[in-house]
Order: sequence, then structure tokens, then C-alpha cells
Amino acid sequence: MIQAGTRPPLPWLGRVLADLRVPTRMLIVVLIPLLAAMGFAGLRIKDALDVADTYAGTERIAETSRTGTKLITALARERDLAVDPQYYSRRSCDGGLRSSLTGHDAECDG
Repeated sequence: MIQAGTRPPLPWLGRVLADLRVPTRMLIVVLIPLLAAMGFAGLRIKDALDVADTYAGTERIAETSRTGTKLITALARERDLAVDPQYYSRRSCDGGLRSSLTGHDAECDG
């Protein structure tokens, strides 16, 4: 049984904290959760930067796709012009491109 006026035996850390002054103990009590919170915040920031890098990679892929689409369209146009040089110069009556595959004459009904 513990007698009045004596301290119960504390673990090693408890004895060290008991020997410190109150302001120092308060500082330790505040700093430990603060450092833990900063560590977790650092992990969240790292995760956010990883996600941003992933999005940047996705944006690069999308830009490459847009460029590839433009290139494929240009190659198709070049192919069409190689087969029929006046393919894009002929227009239909409504102002759109007229396909040479339809076999229609350039005359419009009107």
C-alpha cells in the first residue's frame, strides 16, 4: 500500500517527466501530437503530389492522342488527294464536301 506523501514507482519515462518543471512537461505534451500531425500531413502532401504526377501523365497521353488524331486526319487527307487530286475542291450544293464515291455530277437540282 502507498503511504501518504510518497510517490508510487513510475516507469522510466514517467520518472523523467516527473523531474521536469511544469512548463517543460507542457511543451512535451504539446509537441508530441504536433510532430505526429506534421508527419501525417507530410504523408498526405506526398500522396497529393503523386496524384498530381499521375494527372500530368494522363494529360500528356491526352495531348499525344490529340496530336495523333490530327496526324491521322492529315494522312487520310493526303491519301485522298493522292488518289483524286480534286477530291476536296469539289463541293456539294449544300457547301459540304462531296464524295467522289457517290458518282453524282456537280450540278445541283434547283
